[in-house]
Amino acid sequence: MNNRRTFFFALAPAGIHLIKSSANFLFFCCAFAANNICNYLLERGILVKGFPALGNLWNRLGVTVGNTKENEEFLKVIQEFIAKQGV
Repeated sequence: MNNRRTFFFALAPAGIHLIKSSANFLFFCCAFAANNICNYLLERGILVKGFPALGNLWNRLGVTVGNTKENEEFLKVIQEFIAKQGV
């Protein structure tokens, strides 16, 4: 599950695109304002970093790569958000 391709294929259909990096975190570009998804994740105990006040980063989201269980939970919750919002 630590494979970045898993995130890419799971999130791309919803307009959430992984920005290529070899860092220990994932940096996403959303096709929509990232504030709502950031708040949704935070309310469910998933720590993410949004950048709403940084102008051109309003649609970006950062999350540290976790272990398999944490990554699966992240994907589950983000897919719940997508289903609820119709993103």
